[in-house]
Amino acid sequence: MANIKQLKSELEDSLYMKTISQTIGEVATMRVKATRRQIEHAGSYFQEVSQVFQALKILAGKETPFKTNGKTLSILLTSNLKFNGEIDDKVTDYYIEKTAKWTTDRLVIGSTGQALLTAQHYPYPTAFYQFSQDFPQLTEIQKLVSVIKSYSQILVFYTR
Repeated sequence: MANIKQLKSELEDSLYMKTISQTIGEVATMRVKATRRQIEHAGSYFQEVSQVFQALKILAGKETPFKTNGKTLSILLTSNLKFNGEIDDKVTDYYIEKTAKWTTDRLVIGSTGQALLTAQHYPYPTAFYQFSQDFPQLTEIQKLVSVIKSYSQILVFYTR
């Protein structure tokens, strides 16, 4: 039979364990909230980028006001801060698989794509472009458009 001293010690240990468990739970809650904020922020970023591409798609249906060079450009669009995790990995692998078969110029937007291609020693010449913030400034978009506007065909690989 346990004596009073042992019971008090076990009760005290149980209270410590309860406090530790509550603290761990609070830390986990804070991390989940921070991750949720990051995901929401990334979602709005990609909605903005999607709107840019929708505008480009509409323009592509009209007569092209630019002189084209007859070439194809393949663009890999990834996040800057690995918000998409495994999804960026999958779209990058798909990009590598598909563009290996084509005669195309290559452009990677976002630091995640650049890091993945560099890590895999991607053998094809590739230009890299990164926006300074999650929401690109008008000047950054204009600079990107000036680079891609001369292509006859633009293929965009992105997560959705």
